[in-house]
Amino acid sequence: MSKYENRDSEFLNFIAVSAAVLGLSLANCGKEAPQNVEKAVGNSVTEPDLALNRWQTNCQSNDYPKGAFKNSFSALGPKIKRYYQFSGNGFKESVRFYSDESCADPVAELQYEGDFDVRAKVKTDTGSDAREVDLNYTRVYMISLSDVTSKSLSDSQFFGVTMWDKGIRQDLTDRTNEPRSLLRSFPFTRNDIVQVKSGALYFGKTNPEALSSDLDSKKRPSHLSDQEGLHHSNRSW
Repeated sequence: MSKYENRDSEFLNFIAVSAAVLGLSLANCGKEAPQNVEKAVGNSVTEPDLALNRWQTNCQSNDYPKGAFKNSFSALGPKIKRYYQFSGNGFKESVRFYSDESCADPVAELQYEGDFDVRAKVKTDTGSDAREVDLNYTRVYMISLSDVTSKSLSDSQFFGVTMWDKGIRQDLTDRTNEPRSLLRSFPFTRNDIVQVKSGALYFGKTNPEALSSDLDSKKRPSHLSDQEGLHHSNRSW
């Protein structure tokens, strides 16, 4: 947001997207939308099952988002998982927060929705094949998944919401334009690159504040993330 950019980085698109999340100015989302991963990533596909359109990270440290309000999200739990779901020319991205080190006890979740556009094939700085992808983020929601979290968020009036009932999705989109928002202003576009290789999905290495502030998020990365790739997920939401 003007307010700090959720990274993510960590953001997308697959197959185009998730640029997509975060990682932002889109163009022609409805044109030539890929129907599956193979079409989206072209020669990067090496296995037939890569037409699956749902991806997730393993359990990882909660460093989301970086920026002045990092502690507000860190307090939700020490670990997170990230999920991406692509369908037609639309995508969903979520960040689930866990209170334990093994990601067994979910306490809250941020959810993003938008559309994406797959663009030209590119070579990364290391000569690897990838595809340009633009992730157009249009909505953001948050859900409390535990009674303790609901009380904490309600008591602090997190994002200005006074009642955080467990399991009820709160639409935060319009609240991202408020001065004290913890997220960047919506809508925005994340310009990214993506590669699918050996059953894993990789996005570009982007500014870690890509989803939490109004930095130059339109600068497309030129090399792939050095983090562990996303793997196929059975989750749908």
